[in-house]
Amino acid sequence: MNNKPTVPQIIIMAAGAVMLLGSFLDFYGDTSAWGDGAFAIITLAALLGVVMAVVVALTAFANVKLPETVLGFTWKQIHLLLAVYAVVLMIGWLIYKVPGSKDFGAGFWLMFLGAIGLVVGAVMLQRDETAAAAGPGTGTTPPTPF
Repeated sequence: MNNKPTVPQIIIMAAGAVMLLGSFLDFYGDTSAWGDGAFAIITLAALLGVVMAVVVALTAFANVKLPETVLGFTWKQIHLLLAVYAVVLMIGWLIYKVPGSKDFGAGFWLMFLGAIGLVVGAVMLQRDETAAAAGPGTGTTPPTPF
């Protein structure tokens, strides 16, 4: 259990925690993401962040070995897909004006920032994969002399 999480993993775990925290605060008006009429719609973005954070935490700290692919997708691709979906949901809420509400609350803004953090972490995970897949000599190691 001496695994040290990478920077992208830390970003994803922190962003998931921020989204969970924000879901309990006022999303719009006096309604949180868990309130009446908002549960299934608003809560989905928070749940995506929490699921991503839990999967990363389990693999980083508990040495859980997940299958390499799920339905043909790698875990890094799944993280990117879920993160982009969470951001799209939050942008949709940003564009959509809830009838009868004055402004978005602190919960919305925390969830919005958390979703952006998920995308940043997922893209950084993808970049780690592409750097490793590019092969030796393409990273930061200097070339060897002849």
